[in-house]
Amino acid sequence: MEKGYVRHFADVYGLKAEQLAGLPRMGEKSAANVIEGIEASKNRGLSRVLGSLGIRHIGAATARSIAGRFADVDALMEASAERLAEVEDVGLIVAGSLYDWLHSATGRQVVEGLKEAGVDWRSREYVGEGTEGRRDGGTEGGRDAPGSESAWAGKTVVLTGTLAHFAREELAEKLRGLGAKVTGSVSKKTDVVIAGEEAGSKLDKAKELGVEVWDEKRLMEELGEG
Repeated sequence: MEKGYVRHFADVYGLKAEQLAGLPRMGEKSAANVIEGIEASKNRGLSRVLGSLGIRHIGAATARSIAGRFADVDALMEASAERLAEVEDVGLIVAGSLYDWLHSATGRQVVEGLKEAGVDWRSREYVGEGTEGRRDGGTEGGRDAPGSESAWAGKTVVLTGTLAHFAREELAEKLRGLGAKVTGSVSKKTDVVIAGEEAGSKLDKAKELGVEVWDEKRLMEELGEG
């Protein structure tokens, strides 16, 4: 930023290795690694981009919920605030914040700038609601979404406690890849709670609501890793 190379998000994608190599504490190898990482970041999908822009109330988990219901950023921008509020884990305040940002001058500039830079705004988590919001000609109900043929497809899962064989975020990503929705809180809509050691209040809530609970052994059996 001091050199004037970057003023907006999209400017990151115009950086050259030789520009970075000339900066303090960089060098050719470090510069090449940064450029490689920037190029790879173009293909992370809607939820990763949306959750990384500093939009008020929109973090990684909320962005994933939104990406599950909208096929790409164009469908998202066409939605009303009321429609956004219908997404699970969103609500009126979060929906209003996102809607206002998307339709602000800054928001539009960021979206268009990243599009022009080659950033992929399509959702990796999209499961749809019928054909609503779908922009890619997919089949009804999002049946061609990643993981849609899996037994995990459409299940709402909560992880709690410490697992011996899985890091929490790695397991969450694995389950999402199989079509599950991984959330942070237990509710009547939760299908399965996976409980490790020291599971705490989420396990208590699951028992209270009668939600199915699996230990790590059961999880590994279901994943075919037992």
